[in-house]
Amino acid sequence: MVVLLPNSPYFRRQVSEDSGMFMYHGQKILQGSVPYRDTWEHKGPVILYVNALGLLIGGGSVWGIWLIEVAGIAFSVLLMIEVLRLDYKRIALFAVPLFLFALVFVLDGGNLTEEYYLVAQALAVYLYVYARPRNKWVRFLFLGALAAAGFFLRQNLIGVFVAIAVWEIISIKKIPSVLLMASGFVAVSCVIVVYFYLNESLPQFFDGFVRFNLVYSSSDFLSRLKTVYMGVWILAKSGMALLAIPGAILALCSRKKSKLLSFALIWLPVEVMLSSISGIHAAHYYMPWLMPLIIFSVYLLSRIRLKIAAAVVLSLTIIPVGVVAFEYLPKPTVAVCQDIAWFLLPQSNFFECGTSKRQLTQYLKLATNKDNKVLIWGFGGSVNFASNRLSPTRFTYQYPLFFRGYTNPDLVNEFYRELVANPPVIIADVTSLHYRVPPLDKQHRVGWQWGVILPEMEKAFSFFDTNYKYEASLGDEGFKVYRYVQKL
Repeated sequence: MVVLLPNSPYFRRQVSEDSGMFMYHGQKILQGSVPYRDTWEHKGPVILYVNALGLLIGGGSVWGIWLIEVAGIAFSVLLMIEVLRLDYKRIALFAVPLFLFALVFVLDGGNLTEEYYLVAQALAVYLYVYARPRNKWVRFLFLGALAAAGFFLRQNLIGVFVAIAVWEIISIKKIPSVLLMASGFVAVSCVIVVYFYLNESLPQFFDGFVRFNLVYSSSDFLSRLKTVYMGVWILAKSGMALLAIPGAILALCSRKKSKLLSFALIWLPVEVMLSSISGIHAAHYYMPWLMPLIIFSVYLLSRIRLKIAAAVVLSLTIIPVGVVAFEYLPKPTVAVCQDIAWFLLPQSNFFECGTSKRQLTQYLKLATNKDNKVLIWGFGGSVNFASNRLSPTRFTYQYPLFFRGYTNPDLVNEFYRELVANPPVIIADVTSLHYRVPPLDKQHRVGWQWGVILPEMEKAFSFFDTNYKYEASLGDEGFKVYRYVQKL
């Protein structure tokens, strides 16, 4: 809770766009919408329904989502401590500060797919290494179901399950257990596929979740290598990598290894490879590294005296503690009272990304009503959620329409038809913060080269030029607000 407190609605006035978009999905699910069919997305459905559950628990407030995060992290830490205590006794307790302070560096505001995958990781390791159920086939079926949950968070969040399968085949030579895991995975996958089929969302689901991600994850070897390097750098700043890397080397050189240590030597490389597939080095991509790294860190500490281990852990946690304390100093009484009034209201302003988006959210609340549709041109699902204004199209953020190798005339024409059928009262151009989408202004659009503008998109631009007039510019980022002109 201490680590997640700075990301709670009480302190945080902004959230990542990914997190804000998941909240918007959750909001729409509670209103009866079906993901992919009604709102385009390329992340898995699990994160969307977790957000819906959080909003349901919180009565529309994001406090419910934050409570799920706290419960998930606490559950993960407790399970890992139980597993580590098998081999390392009291030294296992040092895993708590090391893990939590490393988490500060990769959390990225929280409510992201990798954070919920930590729960699946911890539960999988606990069941595989620690638990001794009477019916082993039940355990492997459940591990397969957990693997499906990780996969439908995001496709590469299956590292621990791949490692278990590799260990079973290579070290123990038990193929039936792997087949049981595969059966559990297939069973859950079939349930999800059937659900979207029955809700007429299956083509859109495969288009976003499968086809887009195949294009999105294509990268060259050097990009992937840079991603790995950045992960080591980020986690070295937290102190964990400084212990884990020597610990891993020591484990490799050791002749006698426990099952947990031997498993971690397979597990870590798998997580590293999977996290580097896209060649993108966002900090939260490295959360799946934390648990295998903590095993090596605790192993290294177990090889030295207890007092020295305590001193090492203390010294490596001073820096992140200072960062957290400096950023979140106690607030004056007046500010605290304002915050209390703020977060008591559902969908408070904590998730608005920066001053400009906060201004845009307030502007939309004053200039429109809840029945009005608002299009945030760029990447602004968090603004749609914060202002409680729905998008007129399932492309709440538009960069897939310009994504080279993915976009096609059918998608662009679909967007155009939705735009014409449900003209938004306001279109807010936030592309000054999001280079992946070209500006609406024709002059500023000249020279944009990040993606591709298909000829079919010109119809949408023409509709905008004909039916919308400039109304305001907001914030330091200069968000442009345009209002629909009713034709007589």
